[in-house]
Amino acid sequence: MKVVTRFAPSPTGKLHIGGARTALFNFLFAKYHSGDFLVRIENTDKNRSTIENVNSIIDSLNWLNLNPSQKIIFQTENFQRHQSVAFELLDKGFAYKCYLTENELEKLRIESRKTGIPIRSPYRNKNSKKKHDNDFVIRLKMPSSGETTINDKVQGKVKINNQILDDMVLLRKDKTPTYMLASVVDDYIMGISHIIRGDDHFNNAFRQIQIIKYLNWPIPEYTHIPLIHGQDGAKLSKRHGAKNLIEYKEMGFDPIALKNYLLLLGYSFNSEKIYNFNEDIFKFELKKINKSPSRFDEIKLINVNSNFLKKADLSYLVTKIVKDKNLKNKKLITNLSYFLPELVKRYKLLNEIESDLNWMSDEFIINKEENPIELKNKNNLKKISEVYQVLSTCDWELNNIKTSINKYIKDNNLMMKDVAPLIRLATTGKFNTPDIFNILYILGKENCLNRLKNCL
Repeated sequence: MKVVTRFAPSPTGKLHIGGARTALFNFLFAKYHSGDFLVRIENTDKNRSTIENVNSIIDSLNWLNLNPSQKIIFQTENFQRHQSVAFELLDKGFAYKCYLTENELEKLRIESRKTGIPIRSPYRNKNSKKKHDNDFVIRLKMPSSGETTINDKVQGKVKINNQILDDMVLLRKDKTPTYMLASVVDDYIMGISHIIRGDDHFNNAFRQIQIIKYLNWPIPEYTHIPLIHGQDGAKLSKRHGAKNLIEYKEMGFDPIALKNYLLLLGYSFNSEKIYNFNEDIFKFELKKINKSPSRFDEIKLINVNSNFLKKADLSYLVTKIVKDKNLKNKKLITNLSYFLPELVKRYKLLNEIESDLNWMSDEFIINKEENPIELKNKNNLKKISEVYQVLSTCDWELNNIKTSINKYIKDNNLMMKDVAPLIRLATTGKFNTPDIFNILYILGKENCLNRLKNCL
């Protein structure tokens, strides 16, 4: 059997951490089994679905490099098929027309809550008729006896009594399909072999499987994964710092690091290694999915990202920065390549490169009006002036720069800590940078002298 998985987000919102993890699990399982990973946008909720959310979901998946094997499918494209299946179930006696008004339905809901018995419409009897034959919904006729068993790869073997299943709506009065019907029909059309989704859908599986059985369709393998919680044990929400994926991108998180952290949320694997899931062979096994909810920790996510930056291939990081920051200047890109190995040791997020790109550029110069207080002190300015004179006569080689400054420090009974921070501040505008001698050498003599002179 060919493995075919799907990720089916609803564009009633943007893609968040939980959905991204579900997409990753589906992607990894299909990839390891040389199968297909498909994406379906479940846009049947016309009132709440937006194009903005659709684009955001697609952009998020592209950023994570979780690209489907085939063209993205939109659920609304299959409306006619959804409707035909509903009427097929009706014709075969597995569904019925229900004419309940909203007031009548609400009375049944109140009664159901009191008794614990699911709603059974009086129109369940197929002989029930009404004059206005268009004012109806189509409900699935659930089995009224026996049990339904699902062998879930995470939840285990679970049985329920069919008497607790309500006759769910398949088609609304306007003849648009409900999620419960559309999802099943689309999975069948797409040939989905394995359904991997959050365990908040587990109850739906016992209802949706009845459609599959009535139509003699192949039953997919079910894997319902526990939800992600916040540090307080409650379901993850915005108050836990949860953001949509585009926000994490804008903050400077790397997609490779983020995917490794997502895998940590509910999957047992060697977390010491950083995997590139699009290139590495990763043996993703459903039996290694944890049965308990995981807890999202943004501090740990930042640590994973920081660890990734320290281990990442330099060419990958340079290429990413050049693309993200739209760098064109060859000298700046050369400087970036030289300093980045040292800089990433200090970074938690790659966006921190922004302030360092400033001083790496030949155009950088400190605004006198915004000079830090250290560069307004007369004694400090005197030292900068003297360093300027020393370096102006220096033959611009790394060892010569070091020798010249060390001689100046010795001749004036100073220490390196009295001089180096001032040179660093005057040439970069920062207190914390890579080795100052390397900076002076790489930036070049004319560039450095101009920056020093500008402070005077």
